[in-house]
Amino acid sequence: MKRTLYAALLVLAVITTAHSQTAKQPPKSVETQPEKSVQTVQQRAAQAEMEKAQDACDEDRFADAEEHAKRASELDPSNKHALLFIAQVIRRQYNRMGEGAEKADKAREAIAAYQRVADADPGNDEAYYSIRRLYGDIHEDELQYSWIMQRATNAGLSVEQRTGAYLSLAEVEQDCAREIIDRATDKLYDEETSQLDMQ
Repeated sequence: MKRTLYAALLVLAVITTAHSQTAKQPPKSVETQPEKSVQTVQQRAAQAEMEKAQDACDEDRFADAEEHAKRASELDPSNKHALLFIAQVIRRQYNRMGEGAEKADKAREAIAAYQRVADADPGNDEAYYSIRRLYGDIHEDELQYSWIMQRATNAGLSVEQRTGAYLSLAEVEQDCAREIIDRATDKLYDEETSQLDMQ
C-alpha cells in the first residue's frame, strides 16, 4: 500500500513538474516567412547586364556577351555566375577556332578566366574540369598535372572531389608508364631487328 502511494505521488510530482515547465515557456510565435533578399540597385543592374550577355551569346555575338558579363561582374563582384559566364563565352570562342597559335592563346585566356572562377569558388567542378581539359588540349602536361594535384591536396574540398583528382593522377601516371614501356619495347625490337639484319 505504501509502495503504491509512493509511486502515485512520484508520478504526480513528475506530471506537475512537467506541466509547470511547459506553462513557464513562452507561447510559440507564429512562424514568419523568411524575408526575401532585397536586391541593391547594382545587383539589379548586374542582372540586366547578364540578360544582355545571354542574348548576345545566343546570337553568337561573343565579344558583346563577354563585355556585358564583365560589366555585371564589376557592378556585383559577388556574382559568381558572371565570372563563370565570361569563362564559358571565351571557351565557346576557343571551340570554334581553327588550329593554330591563336587557338592556343584563346585556350590560355579561357584557363585564366576559369582560374578566376576557381579562386572565387574552389569547389567549382566546371572550372576544374575545363582547366584540366584545356591544358590537355594545348599539351601543357606539367601544368595539367600540377592543376590536378592542387585539387587532390585541397583539404577544403569534399572527399569525392579529392578522390576523383587522385584517380586522375593515377591515370596520368599509368599513361606515362605505358608510354615508357612502349618506347622501351620499340627500342628493343629495333635493336633485335638490326642484329638479325646484320647476320
